[in-house]
Amino acid sequence: MKNENKAKLLIIISMVIWGTIGIFRRYIPLSSGIIAFTRGLIGTAFLILSVVVSGKKISFTDIKKNLFLLCLSGGLIGANWILLFEAYNYTTFIKTCRD
Repeated sequence: MKNENKAKLLIIISMVIWGTIGIFRRYIPLSSGIIAFTRGLIGTAFLILSVVVSGKKISFTDIKKNLFLLCLSGGLIGANWILLFEAYNYTTFIKTCRD
């Protein structure tokens, strides 16, 4: 039962974080591209840190084999984030909360 409660707590925390991104975006005076790029850099740093801490080895042959798909999916998720952060500028919900 302890693992189930921990899982529920982690889901609640992630939902709270995800749900507040739009509010924080409205108060960050940077372009959506810069915010998406920074988010990607921070995510990359955390992924590298988790690989180092876990002691797992990165398979560079697998990376080479899938390089095209990795670059394509990275570009698409980057475009998605840019459009997402730009869309937050046009939502009316955030404007209503600020007034």
